[in-house]
Parts: sequence; structure tokens; C-alpha cells
Amino acid sequence: MDAAARTIGINRATLIEQLHRLETDLGQQLYHRASSAGRRQRPIALGTTLLNLVVQPDIQALRETRARLPRISA
Repeated sequence: MDAAARTIGINRATLIEQLHRLETDLGQQLYHRASSAGRRQRPIALGTTLLNLVVQPDIQALRETRARLPRISA
């Protein structure tokens, strides 16, 4: 999780919060939770499918475009 958060420029807590929000919005769990034995969080099959969609080049282009759009405050 730490490496993923660094890659996208946010902290680990923010990444986990956003993951939980996404799971709530989808109504589906996307990751196995870390165990008391300290096993790493791993995506379940649905999480892997979603990750594979996000890393596709056309999705990345959309994300880059979105990042350049001006922010409008509420």
C-alpha cells in the first residue's frame, strides 16, 4: 500500500480511505484485509479486474486530462 500511495502522490491513510469509499460505493470488497499475521493486502478477483482496467493506456490519458482541469470549489 505504501508504494502504491507514493506512486500516485498521496499518503497511505488517504489511499486506504479512498479504497474503503470505493468499496462502499460499489457494494463490493476489492481487497483482502491485512491479517494479524501481517500478511499484505491483496486484491480479490474483482479488485484485480478493476486494477487492470485502471492501468489501461486510455484510462491513464483520461486521468491525466482530468488532473489538468481547473478545480471548482463548492
